[in-house]
Amino acid sequence: MLDLLQHPRAVVFVLLVSQLILRRILARKNRSNLPLPPGPKGYIGIGNLFDVPARHQEVEYSKLAQLYGDMVYLETFGTKILVLSSPTMDLFEKRSSRYSDRSDFPMLCGQMGYDAYFSLMRYGTRWRRQRRLFHEQFNPTAVKQFHPLILDERVRFVGELYRTPKEFVHVLRSFIARILLKMPYGIEPMGNGDPFITRPVEVTVGFAAAAAPGAFLVDFIPVLKYVPTWFPGASWKRFAQYYKRVANDARVVPFQQLRELQKLGTAPPSALRTWIEKLPPVEDESYEEERLCAQDTAGMSYVAGWDTSLGAALAAFLMLALHPEVQQRAQEEIDRVVGFAESQADTHRHILHDPNVYPEPFKFKPERYIKDRRIDKQVFDPYSAAFGFGRRICPGRHVSLDSLYAMISSALAFFDIAAPRDENGVCLLKGDFDGGILAHPKPFECIITPRSSRHEDLIHVTKNLEL
Repeated sequence: MLDLLQHPRAVVFVLLVSQLILRRILARKNRSNLPLPPGPKGYIGIGNLFDVPARHQEVEYSKLAQLYGDMVYLETFGTKILVLSSPTMDLFEKRSSRYSDRSDFPMLCGQMGYDAYFSLMRYGTRWRRQRRLFHEQFNPTAVKQFHPLILDERVRFVGELYRTPKEFVHVLRSFIARILLKMPYGIEPMGNGDPFITRPVEVTVGFAAAAAPGAFLVDFIPVLKYVPTWFPGASWKRFAQYYKRVANDARVVPFQQLRELQKLGTAPPSALRTWIEKLPPVEDESYEEERLCAQDTAGMSYVAGWDTSLGAALAAFLMLALHPEVQQRAQEEIDRVVGFAESQADTHRHILHDPNVYPEPFKFKPERYIKDRRIDKQVFDPYSAAFGFGRRICPGRHVSLDSLYAMISSALAFFDIAAPRDENGVCLLKGDFDGGILAHPKPFECIITPRSSRHEDLIHVTKNLEL
């Protein structure tokens, strides 16, 4: 037996079996003796392994919600999963102190190091400190300091969209990248190939691959973290090591660059510069902890909004192209309120598609939120489901909404966004989306043209644009 255990594969096998037995025993214990929420019946040993989707989670969990209700309980190798499929304000707002913690995420946090971003960090002192730092610079009042930046970038956005309408995805990406880099770091990206742009893209690729429950077996069998990288079938371990380096570089490199600029006295105004100026002396025992908090909080503001903002912008362009009647009403409203002369001055997806909350949930009907020319407060505000709940609500939501508003309202004010059609006038857009944690529209084309010759003339004097 001792000779057998000298072989690495045998050791791993014994560890796995021991882990499965222990977690199965623990899973059978319900300390409160209260009934668990309904859910599909699992199999001996593996539980609901086959019920946890690795792809298209939003679709599969919606199916489970239709079968079992708003709360669905799953268990796999002792790991418990509770799927919530209805507005959860009672849990996450009224009882936020109980439900504001995060799971361990063995792959995403334990192996890939993504818990350095406080959105994935366990609740505690470090999380509160980083959250407080972020709130200082990005609360509803403080975020107004970035409005001139957003308006300046909006002017560039309109000009770039006019010059290169076929490359609208690149234009949207550039607009978002400039804002997300300038706010925390004051850095101007040098183009799509700039590492300051490619790094957050890679970070979100790693997040999308590892964030969904069931994507990697180590999430259900944490003892697998001890498997060496050279072991057969351990490609996931090498995957984790690669993205751990990527996530680390995304936080450390911009911080180091700004620190060097600050030493030279040329650091541009930014949130991070403000935080660095407030650091205690280097010899202070709290210096290193405060430095890491400033570094990682800036990295959070830089990385977290990247993919979600781009996805929202692409979805808006796709829906506007597919629904010209909605686009026309929005343009008429902008013209009515702003006026052309004034323009010359310059897991949540199921909640958002619950038919019990939103009749015809998959129809693009922005007017569903308006009644008698006012916001209908009887309709559940999608803001909550989109940005989260309680103490875990997205702290960057104010900047995100301001940036998206500037982008989409400017596009509507100056351009028509149309779907390509064949020779018979049939629309060629399908409106399909990728599945997964971070869902984007699948690649699509649209035709973007100035609304009129007057609007085109106005674009040529973008220095005077103001909406």
